[in-house]
Parts: sequence; C-alpha cells; structure tokens
Amino acid sequence: MSKLEDQQPEGFFEEPTESDKELVEWVVGHTERWRTYRDTNFRDDWEEYERIFRGQWAAEDRTRDSERSRIISPMTLQAVESYTAEIDEAVFGSGNFFDIEDDFCDKDKTDIEVMKNNLTYEFKKNKMRYVMQEVELLAAVYGTGIVELIVKEKEVMAPATQPIPGTGMGAVGVSGNINYMGLRVYVKPSVFLKLAYSHPNLDTTYIQQQLSLGKAIGAPFLSIEIPESWISPDSHYDQVKEGDLTEPARITGHEGRHRMAAIMKEYGDVPIETHLLFNGLRRRHITDNMVERLNADILNEHGKILIGPWFSLTQTSTEGLSHTDQEK
Repeated sequence: MSKLEDQQPEGFFEEPTESDKELVEWVVGHTERWRTYRDTNFRDDWEEYERIFRGQWAAEDRTRDSERSRIISPMTLQAVESYTAEIDEAVFGSGNFFDIEDDFCDKDKTDIEVMKNNLTYEFKKNKMRYVMQEVELLAAVYGTGIVELIVKEKEVMAPATQPIPGTGMGAVGVSGNINYMGLRVYVKPSVFLKLAYSHPNLDTTYIQQQLSLGKAIGAPFLSIEIPESWISPDSHYDQVKEGDLTEPARITGHEGRHRMAAIMKEYGDVPIETHLLFNGLRRRHITDNMVERLNADILNEHGKILIGPWFSLTQTSTEGLSHTDQEK
C-alpha cells in the first residue's frame, strides 16, 4: 500500500486536535449569536422585503387599518430586476469579467495566461454567471449577498472512443479522465491474460459476436499497487519524491479479461489500449523513472513475477511477456 494513500483527502478522517476543537467551538458559538442577532433585528424586515418583491400580500404590511385592497404593485419587482440586470451587464457584458496580472519580474508570461484560460473555462462550466445573478438578486432584495467559492478535485467522466489497432474496430466506454487518474498504455491480450487472475473457462462467444457485428467495447484496465519504498518518506500528497525502486509493483485488480480473450481470438494478439490505475495515487505522482521501472517487471495477481517490457506508450507491439520462458 502506498504511503500517500493515507494522506489522500477524500474519504479520510483525521481525529481533530485540541486546537481544532477550540476553533470549531468558537465558530459555532459565534454563529449561534450572529443568527440570534440577525433574527432579532432583521428577520421581520427581510420577510417583508421578500413579500413585497414576490408580490405576496400580508396583513402586517398594510399601511392603515381601513385598507382592504390586496393588490401588490409590481413596481418593486421591476426595479429590482432592472437593477440586477444593469449590474450583471456591467460585470459580465464584456465577456472577460476578471483578470490576473503576472509578476513583473517573471519572464515567462504564458503560465498566468494558461491559468486564466483554465479558470475562465471552469467558471463557464460551473455556470458562474448564473450563480452571481442569484447573489446579485439576494443583495438587491435583502441588502446583502454572499458567494462561497469551493475549490475541489472532481473526477470527470466522459465518453471515450479509441481505435483497436489493425482491426478497424473501436473501443468505446466511459473514461474517467484517465490522463489525470492513471496511465494510458497499450498491452497485448496475451500479456493482459498473464497479468490477471487465470480463468478456467473464458466464454467469449457473445463478445466475439458483438465484435463481428462492428460493435465497440470499453478499454480494459489494471489496478496496480505501488510499493511503499517507491515513495520517499518526506513526500507529500501534492509533491512526490522518488524512493527506492528496487521492489516490483503488483497487479491487484483488473477489468476486461473476457474482452481481451475475444479480441485475441478475432483479430490476433494486437496491442490494445489499456488503462493503468494506481491505488491511492494519481498520474502526477508517477514519475518517468517509475513508469520505466513498472515496465521492467511486475507481480501478477497470482503473485508471480513477470519480466517485461509488458506495455508500450504507443500503438507499437509490446514484445515482453509474449512467451512463457519470460516468466520466472
């Protein structure tokens, strides 16, 4: 198991320290007092503002006891919408509603431009303008608008189509941003079957029928456990340093054994795109030296060492593991 797996923020619970508990107690205590102060001094006014804005009649909003009309003029609604529309146009009308200035002494001006483009894309993808319109409306009605910007890592699932070399077929599936989550390589079906748990009876009839009809299949994947020794003890989750790469990695899971067997029967032992996923790690944690060491030899799911190279980074043939005499 990797040392970094315990440092991964998602799904990991860390016992709070005494300082953390004191901070939480302070925040909760102040929040309760702030909520009480708000309800005591502003809640009635805010509810009245909302009723006027939405055109809802209430007896407490009458200006005199003899008033019997329940008609609410839409002038307030029109004024608020006009006001927020002007703010929205002023902020977002030009298209570029923010800018980032680079350090004057920085000779490389492209890094900030890339950051700006990425941030613009994320804002559009997450409908930032729509969120700000909601905040502007709250500010116009209640007098205060607050927006919270949450930054987090998220796995992006997208349809992916990859050709099967030499077959004219395509492999279609859902790619969880494999270039971020793991490594995209090409593995021969015979090699894949040696790495995965053996199966006494691989019935590939249905998959072969689908292949013969021109149907597409999803890319197989292998789950790999990186030895702890590969990661230096002073590494951090966001900054990995190489350790001792002597110990081989191990295959701990797979998906696509029947597909690989069917492809080998139909089209021969041609390299197929395969995804390598690393337990507790992301692609940025795997250095070039680790990739080279990974391809040298590896323990299969049975715990048997297999000599590489067993994959390639391009669609060229992988020569490793093609014969049983390469196993030891």
